[in-house]
Amino acid sequence: APVRLVEADEGSCRFAFQFPYNMGSDISEAEATLVWTAGPLAAHEMDPETGEALPHLMGQTFALDVNAAIISLWVDHPHPTSVRVHDVTAALTRTYVCQGAAAHFNRPDWVPTRATPTGVERQASVGNLVAGTCYRIRWRCANEHGWTDWSVPTEIMTEAMRPDTPEDLFIPSL
Repeated sequence: APVRLVEADEGSCRFAFQFPYNMGSDISEAEATLVWTAGPLAAHEMDPETGEALPHLMGQTFALDVNAAIISLWVDHPHPTSVRVHDVTAALTRTYVCQGAAAHFNRPDWVPTRATPTGVERQASVGNLVAGTCYRIRWRCANEHGWTDWSVPTEIMTEAMRPDTPEDLFIPSL
């Protein structure tokens, strides 16, 4: 599932993510990539020949804490409310336990999918962002058998702020 933007200010954002079904092996790693897509750049942040953002601005990859505390139940789930009491498999039960979500096991208001089996989310933050700038963020995770594909990107926009103080005017003598 894609990340969900929790909040963004002029220099940082906080987002939530959910682990997918682990396919029988604990999820041991997760990472996100933040990509600049539009917004202000200083001259030193652009390639002088192409005018494009420098490579380090085009994509920052950072590790996510796979043991981050569960912060909430995913409330915007794609399935209507349904009651299920007897259809929980052993594999799904293990997934709840592995993801630290055993307390939410067999919730009557959650229909599990492979992309969002437990309905719980964790959060991460990223800083050093530029005000008034559009970014895309996506994530993936891994178990001992390899990495998932990247999620669908989520677009975020940092808040704008007042402009920098202008430089002093220079008036040449006549």
